[in-house]
Amino acid sequence: MPVWWGVPTTDELFQAVYQAPGDDGPRLVLADRLQSEGDARGEFIALQFDGSARARKRAAKLLERHRAAFLGPLRDAVVVGTDEWERGFLVACVARLDGTLAASPAWATVKRLGLVPTLARPTELAGKWMTSLVEVYVATPHWSTLNIVPTWQAQWALADDVLRSVGKEALLRPGR
Repeated sequence: MPVWWGVPTTDELFQAVYQAPGDDGPRLVLADRLQSEGDARGEFIALQFDGSARARKRAAKLLERHRAAFLGPLRDAVVVGTDEWERGFLVACVARLDGTLAASPAWATVKRLGLVPTLARPTELAGKWMTSLVEVYVATPHWSTLNIVPTWQAQWALADDVLRSVGKEALLRPGR
């Protein structure tokens, strides 16, 4: 969609949110734009700002129905049911990282990130969009840790190495 008379496109409004994840202004402008386009994400963002019980219930229904669309490029990485949302954007989740989503600006609003133990290098952690990140941990499955202990340890080492490369090793916390 082209810009007419200085009006930003929807993509530019998303970029404004990702460039200033702590600022509510761009989120509210984006919510208005999306609602005017009939996009459920706009209502979801507005409802999360509302905070009333009714708004929370409606937001939960919208999230249930449109989760994959709201996650966008992160939908295949985020473990179903681990996502947490605030002010219309993802703030916490457990994810399978393998470096393929390092350039995704959708990480900009994520504060807490659990890593699924794999042998892949989670280079997303060093990506320029991990600006809000305050905690990283290796997620351990509740059903059994016996078969994944070596993978968990390997993931910890990989995550530690990536975080050290950008001076953020203090973000890595013990597994949950």
